[in-house]
Amino acid sequence: MVTAVHNETSTGARNPIAEMSKILKSTSTMFTVDTISSMGGDEIKTDEWGIDFCISGSQKCLMLPPGLGFISVSERAWKVINTKQGGRFYFNLKKYKEKFPDNPWTTAINLVFGLNEALDMLFEEGLENVIKRHAEVAAHCRKRAKELGFNLFVQPESACSQTLTSLTHPKVDLEKLRSHLKSKYNIQIAGGQKELKGKIIRIGHMGSIGKEEIDLTLDSIEKILAEQ
Repeated sequence: MVTAVHNETSTGARNPIAEMSKILKSTSTMFTVDTISSMGGDEIKTDEWGIDFCISGSQKCLMLPPGLGFISVSERAWKVINTKQGGRFYFNLKKYKEKFPDNPWTTAINLVFGLNEALDMLFEEGLENVIKRHAEVAAHCRKRAKELGFNLFVQPESACSQTLTSLTHPKVDLEKLRSHLKSKYNIQIAGGQKELKGKIIRIGHMGSIGKEEIDLTLDSIEKILAEQ
């Protein structure tokens, strides 16, 4: 089995799932893709790309709190699953299939109601329009950030995420910048994790976040930089 993350939020990188699928289609290898931070914000062609297990969650582009997980399973994968016996109880996909569209276990009903509303919003706008909007907001964020002297952490730019932008700056204390942004303007952005702590900042632009929120964030950053 090959597993891949479509949209990697700790770095802001988008992996070439379509290209990977072309290599795997001529093999018997199962293909599992994590689309937690890209579903609803970027193009995902599950069947066309030959994704056997497409996994996602509620807490990113679908604008909900964490608590719901989603998985689609290909026909090829079901054939393999059906040959397996035992070994699992809660995470037993055969039990979920037997009970579908219900769940075999207790579900966070409040999040299901929230999901219904989020999907209504998404389909009212139109999925293609939603994906296009995410691409436009991401490009706008990158353009404005570069105008302020930031560099894109992910290169080439075509590999940048449509739902989050990670930035570096050669002359700015990024952790201090994050702190000032929070204390002065009540705007919170993420920093780097582990070895990237202090080396990058990460600006999310997924779900309902649009150009207005990005401009507010970057205008505030510009004011902080002008004071230094």
